[in-house]
Amino acid sequence: MIYFTADLHLFHNNIIKYCNRPFKTVSEMNDAIIDNWNNIVKNKSDIVYILGDLSFAHPQFTEEALNKLTGRKILIKGNHDRNCISLAHRFICIENYFEINHCGIPIIMFHYPLETWNKSHRGSIHLHGHTHNLVDLFHPTYKKNRFNVGVDVNNFKPLSLDQIMEMRLK
Repeated sequence: MIYFTADLHLFHNNIIKYCNRPFKTVSEMNDAIIDNWNNIVKNKSDIVYILGDLSFAHPQFTEEALNKLTGRKILIKGNHDRNCISLAHRFICIENYFEINHCGIPIIMFHYPLETWNKSHRGSIHLHGHTHNLVDLFHPTYKKNRFNVGVDVNNFKPLSLDQIMEMRLK
């Protein structure tokens, strides 16, 4: 299976306040995100695309958290992923931008939401994070195939490729 998520902000105390996350402590938040992930991502061979802003901790603590998360991981760097190079061994790859193809449909991944993207007028899908729980202000024409996979708008859980494809049809 393939999954997508963004903006975990593990170990980031202020994100609880900034995004009105329903947690009292960073520990509680980290545990909930890790538990939710592992309740969905069941197999070690599953691939999870993390579309940026993984952690605010020292790489050692981030690596300990990554060790608890099931699946193989690909990181699409966000604006808070400065220390990720030292954790390159924990990912299949680390990229700034990434594209895959699912049944002939291009899926464009970038941490930031784009108003238009590669093949946006030909049915491609754009997945992003960064905006957390802010209201989407983009033009509705482009919103059709653009999805925020961030934890703040997805009950602190990763989304599966199947869920993305279903949302695309609505």
